[in-house]
Amino acid sequence: RIGIGYFDSKLAGLEIVARAVRENGLEAVAVLPGTFFGPRDLLIGTSLYLIQVRKNAIPAVPRTGLPLAHVDDVAQGHILAAVRGRPGGRYIVTGKPEDNRYLDDMLGIVAEVLREKEPGRRIRSRFPILPGPLVPAAAFFAETSANLRGKPCLLNRDAVRAGSFPSFYSNEETERELGYVPRKPFREAVADAWEYMSREGLFDRT
Repeated sequence: RIGIGYFDSKLAGLEIVARAVRENGLEAVAVLPGTFFGPRDLLIGTSLYLIQVRKNAIPAVPRTGLPLAHVDDVAQGHILAAVRGRPGGRYIVTGKPEDNRYLDDMLGIVAEVLREKEPGRRIRSRFPILPGPLVPAAAFFAETSANLRGKPCLLNRDAVRAGSFPSFYSNEETERELGYVPRKPFREAVADAWEYMSREGLFDRT
C-alpha cells in the first residue's frame, strides 16, 4: 500500500486474483497496460491531454515519465494474454521502447500533432519543467481550482506522488511468452485520438 486509492485498489485486485490462482486453480492472467491513447475515449482518459494542450492550459509539468501506447496494441495484448497466457501470469502491455517518454516530450508530440491537424490554431509546443519543490504546491492549487470549477484535473497531489519518478517499462517478457509486439507508435495514437474526437465533436463539449 502506498496510500493512493487508484494504485492500492489495483494491487489489491492483483493479490486477490493471484490467491485464487494459487489456492483454487483459477485460470486467470493479469494484464498491466501502459498509458494508452487512441479512439473511443469519451473524455475520461488520455483524451483530456489533447483538450488541455489544445487550449494551451498546461503552463508547466513535473519531471516524470510514462510508458505510452496505442489503444489498438493494448487491446491486442489483452487478447494474446487471454489466449496464450499461463495461469497466474502477469504481462506488461505497452508501446514501442522509444515511447517510454518524459511528460514534457509526450505533450510536445501531442502539440505537434494538433498543430498538423489544425494549422490555423495557435498551440504551444514547449512545456517547462517545474522545479521539484514547486510541484506539490502547484498540484494543490490545480486540484483546488478544478474542484471549485467542477472541471477535470490532470495534476493533483496523488498524481504528483505517483509520478515522483519516471514509470518506464519493457514488453520483453510479454513478447517472449505471448508473441506480443506493439506495431503503432505513440504519434499515430495521438493522431487517431484527434480524428475520433473531431468526428464525435468531443472538442466542443463543455
